[in-house]
Amino acid sequence: MNKAWSLAGLLALLSACSPTPLPVPVSPGPGPAATRGLYELQVQVSPEGVGQASLRRVVPGALQAQRLTAAGDPLQLGAQAITTQTFTTTKDGAAVRHISTTFAATNVSGASLQNLTLLPVVLTDTDGDPGNNATAPTVAGTPFRGVRLFDGSDASAQAAAIRPVQGQQVDVRTGESSDNVAATPFIRFLNVTNLGAAAPAGLSMTVQNQGWLAAETLGPGATVPVTFAVDLPIDRSNPRGQPFSFSLMFTAAEDVTPSEVGRPADPAVVSGTVSGWAGGSTFTLTQQVLDPQVGDWVPLASAPVSAAGGVHLPLQAPAAAQLAPLLGPDCTVQGEQSAANVNVSTAFLRFQTAQGDVLAPLHEQAPDGSAVRRLYADAPLRLKGTATCSGFPEGSYRYDLSLQRGWNLITERAASVGDDIIITSRSLPAGTRTRLRLAQQAPGVQVKTPVYGADLTLRAGGSVAVPFDFLQRGTLSGSVTVDTNVPGITVTPGTLTFPALTAQGVGAQALSTTLTFSAAAGMATYQDGMRLTFRQGGQFVGYTVLSLNVTP
Repeated sequence: MNKAWSLAGLLALLSACSPTPLPVPVSPGPGPAATRGLYELQVQVSPEGVGQASLRRVVPGALQAQRLTAAGDPLQLGAQAITTQTFTTTKDGAAVRHISTTFAATNVSGASLQNLTLLPVVLTDTDGDPGNNATAPTVAGTPFRGVRLFDGSDASAQAAAIRPVQGQQVDVRTGESSDNVAATPFIRFLNVTNLGAAAPAGLSMTVQNQGWLAAETLGPGATVPVTFAVDLPIDRSNPRGQPFSFSLMFTAAEDVTPSEVGRPADPAVVSGTVSGWAGGSTFTLTQQVLDPQVGDWVPLASAPVSAAGGVHLPLQAPAAAQLAPLLGPDCTVQGEQSAANVNVSTAFLRFQTAQGDVLAPLHEQAPDGSAVRRLYADAPLRLKGTATCSGFPEGSYRYDLSLQRGWNLITERAASVGDDIIITSRSLPAGTRTRLRLAQQAPGVQVKTPVYGADLTLRAGGSVAVPFDFLQRGTLSGSVTVDTNVPGITVTPGTLTFPALTAQGVGAQALSTTLTFSAAAGMATYQDGMRLTFRQGGQFVGYTVLSLNVTP
């Protein structure tokens, strides 16, 4: 089911997800789309770091048929900035100038705007003729134009290094910057595949899949401050060699459901709308935990998923026996550590049928696109530093955690440093805006019963029938072949047929059947494992192992 967006209340934004904030081409839309707003944020920063900014609506004067006017446009932005600030900090060893500027945005329509989002756009000259352009294009592949140095010379080559970001704050003690939670949220990896915005004459327009969430709800006549922000690398020794002025082009859209921009998260409750949901009401969202006592994942709680992809699942606290130490016994920590250790458990969330067939895990994203985990802790812990572990899990871990007793939101990132993999874990405050998505799940077959390693005994020349319960993973359906790796053993039937997809999407999937194993008449004694391999179209989709005993 597509999640409805509209360009300032009218256009549609359909589901897509890109691993990087690449722009998505936009084709001209019909009729009223051409009257929607295209805006230019103009910024100037002196060599001394003093900034000023202004906003204007782009209104071509000569091409009346393609004019972008205020007619039908529900958004009015103040011409002059309420405030503009700049500062320079260091990120990853490089000097970075941060510029943030705040304007007033007013809803001048007669209806409320939902999840109003301001998205940078790329304007490209389609025919190379500047004479028929309703407005000037941006620097190739960027939403910026008019990039100039202090002396007025062109600095377009530096446009690609300017990055739209969330407003930042700087710690004067350390010189480090971090997101200013009071600033307008900047959300990456939005789905903008079919955002039908009309381009100015002579140009094509590409809406980037990132932007500033101006307001969740903006009523008629209401005004809200909106903070735009960018980062750009600088050379401290050559301030006049940095861009002095530039313009950022952007447009407006609203998400009539919060499936794209997400919702403020309660660490103990998974709630929201799953972006791009197409599974109907067949599935439940299930919380599982790895139970050391049974050596397997066990369910703790579940909640139905609506046909539109809505979920609301309060998480259940794991039992004490289902928790494990955050730090292993062979881990040494350098840094701040408020307690010796805590016991934790991760909520593993996935969509499955009542039979246990798994469509896919739930993927939860923070505004910057990083993966969100929900971690249960049995005691508070402040941990900021590096842990080096020689036992399991071996490796280096960087922590910036402020755990409360109960459920917590964290993000984790993995990076290669030489031959080492470094995992960085960071706490997110309650109320962080998160988005729910369906993780990619490769089609597959899982054997539910008999369990992995179960005994199978038969005589040479004989056969035995064994009932099997199969679970399907992802969108697998249709014919699947099964074979063994033990010469002299055949399995009948050699092809299984799994339920097909339903008209509403993925239906209930499960298969209970009987497989007959036969041993060749001259087969010698065999006592070892036997692997059953499942393939679809020649491609591996799963396996299981049985313990096989054959007697002459």
